[in-house]
Amino acid sequence: MPATPRTISRRLLLTGGFGVLAGAAVGGCGADEHHPSVAGGDGTPGPPFPNPVEHRYGATVIPARPERVAALGRGDADVLLALGVRPVVVHDWVGVWPPGVGPWSRPALGGLSPTVLTGAGIDVAAVAAVTPDLVTATRMVAPDRAAWARLNEVAPAVPDPAVPVTWRGRAPYDTTWQEQTTIIAAACARWDDGRRLVAGTEAAIAAVRRDNPGFAGRTVSVAVAAGDRYHAYIRRDDRVRLLEMIGFRNAGRIEHTAPDTYPDPKFHTVLSRTDPSWLDADLTVVFGDGTGLRADRALNGLPSARSGRLLIVDDADLAGAFAIGTAVSIRYALDRFVPMAAKALGG
Repeated sequence: MPATPRTISRRLLLTGGFGVLAGAAVGGCGADEHHPSVAGGDGTPGPPFPNPVEHRYGATVIPARPERVAALGRGDADVLLALGVRPVVVHDWVGVWPPGVGPWSRPALGGLSPTVLTGAGIDVAAVAAVTPDLVTATRMVAPDRAAWARLNEVAPAVPDPAVPVTWRGRAPYDTTWQEQTTIIAAACARWDDGRRLVAGTEAAIAAVRRDNPGFAGRTVSVAVAAGDRYHAYIRRDDRVRLLEMIGFRNAGRIEHTAPDTYPDPKFHTVLSRTDPSWLDADLTVVFGDGTGLRADRALNGLPSARSGRLLIVDDADLAGAFAIGTAVSIRYALDRFVPMAAKALGG
């Protein structure tokens, strides 16, 4: 964690899954030896390319090993870099990292400076100008089918996987980090590497849960301070998902409230800064400007705050690690957050 945390932007705090369309690897995707397809009927592995990848809009056939990958989805670059693939285009949805990726992935760039796109939309022309031969676009509201087709005209494009609807109508940003890792690994014909990455992160989560039994069943509230409001997250958000994976339980008053006035997609409820009472829990976690939050009388008047169980997170990198929620950023977040939570709960 940096000694002097950088300021957390409003955009970083509210990052969930979003993105609309507006008007990849220098060391390319290598291939696993355990290809899931077969050649003929004898069960022997077939060649990795051409490689059909099934997704929510059907399938994309990747004709040859990609050498120039455009990582447009939220956290796609993290996954690619962890698989040994250096993208030539990165969309930084968090908007606080000039290299396009957080500190957990920066060493894997190996000195490469990819084209970094920012903003709430994807500039298709800017992507096309870099001549990618594969586009990944997971965990974002766009691309819908028409937008995916536009990207697919630039290069074979892989959006979110096809998965069953399991919760209030599944949206693209509901794609889990495991699903994101799996489909990107499939697109690069690196199935084994993808399985190892998922297994490693799941093992890290399990170790935290095992080593911190005091987290089990404890309630947690997770919010960001933005203007005169708190945005309190439900388990559809990656921040809450991760904390529940290590044993916490999202505060019930927040989890079971979906305001009718808030447009879809719903992944948080809005609370007034003057009445943050719903944030009281066994552990209250608030992301935002530390100076202002530490001086906020209403927030610091919560029972959790008076008992030392309020965690104010004003480190932009830690906040970003939670917000982007990839197989790689999760480990960074746990390494830094878990000691803070354990100390607050007396562990």
